[in-house]
Amino acid sequence: MKQYIVSDHAAKRGIDRLGMTPSTVKRELMTLMQRAEFQGVTEDGGRVFDHHNRRIRFIVAMDSNVITTVYNMRKPLADVSAKPLDESLPDTLLDAVKKQAAKLVSGQKRQLRKLELALAEAEVELAQKRLNRLKANNPRTKQAIDRDIAVIIGVIAENKAEVDAVQAHISQYATYA
Repeated sequence: MKQYIVSDHAAKRGIDRLGMTPSTVKRELMTLMQRAEFQGVTEDGGRVFDHHNRRIRFIVAMDSNVITTVYNMRKPLADVSAKPLDESLPDTLLDAVKKQAAKLVSGQKRQLRKLELALAEAEVELAQKRLNRLKANNPRTKQAIDRDIAVIIGVIAENKAEVDAVQAHISQYATYA
């Protein structure tokens, strides 16, 4: 299940335009977004997704998975002129774009697996250091282990940031692959 972030603006529009309750609006929008279909790209660079059963249109930021706004499709959508990618490009160019996007996605997924493996190994090492610290009695040994733990926590934070960046790249190109 792909994770989306609902912006405050989208949550307010979900309450105003779609009649959702404030306590459940973010969860409802994320759930609906899972079944929404990609329709195209707006002139200002947002991705357009439609949930046809509920007749809701989602505008998602191009560079991330942030839902920026939602519309009720029963009302006119004057400011969104989305064209599907396959209508705006010739077939030969579309095939080249899809092929290149597939190459980029597969390379990014390979890199993502390596990063996730390194992250898991660092977390195992962190757990081992914490166990060693609990077993240690000497204060100097505990200080040395604390220094090691601080370094490992920094490595884990860097790896998580890299994983998030790679996932953002994958989601950006996955719609075209």
